[in-house]
Amino acid sequence: MNRSIERKIAAPEPHWVGSGFRVRQLFPKEEGLDWHARFSPFLLMDYHEPYYYEATPFEVGVGPHAHRGFSTLTISLAGRLSHEDNAGNKGTIHSGGVQWMHAGKGILHKEMHEERWSKNPRVLHCVQLWIDSPKDRKFDEPAYRSFSKEDLGTREFFDETKLTVIIGEAYGVKGPVPSLSPINLYYVRLSDLSQFSVDEPADHHVGLLVLDGEVRINDSDRGVQGDFFLLSQEEGTVTLEADSFAEVLVLSGKPLDQEVYMNGPFAMATKDDLYQALSDLQLGKFGSMEF
Repeated sequence: MNRSIERKIAAPEPHWVGSGFRVRQLFPKEEGLDWHARFSPFLLMDYHEPYYYEATPFEVGVGPHAHRGFSTLTISLAGRLSHEDNAGNKGTIHSGGVQWMHAGKGILHKEMHEERWSKNPRVLHCVQLWIDSPKDRKFDEPAYRSFSKEDLGTREFFDETKLTVIIGEAYGVKGPVPSLSPINLYYVRLSDLSQFSVDEPADHHVGLLVLDGEVRINDSDRGVQGDFFLLSQEEGTVTLEADSFAEVLVLSGKPLDQEVYMNGPFAMATKDDLYQALSDLQLGKFGSMEF
């Protein structure tokens, strides 16, 4: 039995986040759907398709800004990104690496093109996800970790399919990145010989993002780079195939039984907590922007 495709979302027009991220926000912008309920625990996804940047002597990226109540996950498919925050954390990821930040009770951070890399002509290809935190974890101490390409769980199949696991588990391969709720997140590189089955728990919300090439889903629907597919809420598998090289990111998570109140960089479980976050930012309670 196959899971069916509930909705296909073509990549919308790009917009700039700061000076260094030309992204297409695939959700939650789609109208006519309560994304926070339908695709919990995933709150937002920005897709940065491969884009050429000129060399520059200046900082490029997003300067200091606040978050509270959720985690961010940045996947660098090509390029070098640096993180720094007011909790004293620093890190740089290279192509194939990922960085995870749990904002918890509140953090200020910045995310930039790595300084030496930005002095050269370059191409950046990446994805950023915002993942909701369970309501009893929203006021944890902030945390940050970075992982290289070599840290991630991988498996190669006889049909030239390659699996890379970031969070959770797939086909017996585990990913190293922490998660505060049950999530499986991985990407699959397909060849013209591949026939890969996405087999996720029936109680998980599941989506697919095409990262490269063209992919066939359940031998019928097709998607190209930047297309996102929201899968039906039912038991069953999804078959991925390609006529040539293609790559697909799989997002699978057990929904959180809680409300979501979002405004800008905050995602809280109650209106009062959201108003408090906005007030704390205005009053400077997140700390100094100088770090």
